[in-house]
Amino acid sequence: MRFIPRQPVAEKPVSSLEQKIARATELVEKGENPMEGIQLFREILAEDSNNIEVHYRLGLFSLQSGQVDKAVQRFEKVLSLSTQTYPDAYLYLGQAKQALGDTTGAIEAYNTFKTTTSDTIVLHGVDRIINELSN
Repeated sequence: MRFIPRQPVAEKPVSSLEQKIARATELVEKGENPMEGIQLFREILAEDSNNIEVHYRLGLFSLQSGQVDKAVQRFEKVLSLSTQTYPDAYLYLGQAKQALGDTTGAIEAYNTFKTTTSDTIVLHGVDRIINELSN
């Protein structure tokens, strides 16, 4: 019996931009040198101010670090660029607005997020949050 040599699966080449984003994310998430990671993100935005992935990641990091006003700005930027790429930005925008005490804005963001998912568990969780904010 003869075996046919297996053809290697061609991997999608990773761009230098993707590598830079991955490196910056790693630096921030691991906490080894988060400011270096943030600086890498800023360099990317200096070259491409509409890089949606960088704005999204910076929004997440802002939310995690308690810089909710910056998180609102980042997620609003993400959603102004595309509502389809990161629809969960509506959820995070709602969290940030809720943390700032903007109940109306939070409910609006949560309701918009609900239109982007069919996951009933997530929908019930968001409904609970909206209900708590409404009362």
